[in-house]
Amino acid sequence: KHLDKNNIVVKSNFEKYKKYDAEVEKIVSCEYFTTEKLNINGYYNDEYYESFRIYSCVEGEFEVESVNDKISFIAGESILVPAEQAVEFRGKGQIFKSFV
Repeated sequence: KHLDKNNIVVKSNFEKYKKYDAEVEKIVSCEYFTTEKLNINGYYNDEYYESFRIYSCVEGEFEVESVNDKISFIAGESILVPAEQAVEFRGKGQIFKSFV
């Protein structure tokens, strides 16, 4: 399907809020996806979502834990978390989260 660039509306309102030990900044949001920047300094829990999420670590190192697994997550790596699955991050650094 071809997307006409003139019909895509992207909002860059840079909404910021605090969640657990993280500063969360909404970078971009449109009808197709949202991207947030997470500056984590300790603990962050991303609870239930109806859709999958993609996390890209751009700085730092984390331990990531879900109900099924525990992994290390470092700068340059990305992970895909299925819908309806909570995930916890422990560490310090910056992550970009994208979801629909």
